[in-house]
Amino acid sequence: MLAPLLDALRRRSSLSCFRRDAGDGDTIGPFKSGLYHLCVNIPTLEAVPVYLENVNRILPKGEYLPLPC
Repeated sequence: MLAPLLDALRRRSSLSCFRRDAGDGDTIGPFKSGLYHLCVNIPTLEAVPVYLENVNRILPKGEYLPLPC
């Protein structure tokens, strides 16, 4: 399942991974292992964690387009 991502990263492409919790959107859930497996397979991979605030307000669950500010 990670093969297409690994191929893209080996071609020096950038990859942005987003994860949305199943909860209310105000709490941070446990981390998943997908990013870990990418870093293990490509030890030189630079992984930069980013926290996005107010995502639940800007892009509510079930919506595909962000709401205007």
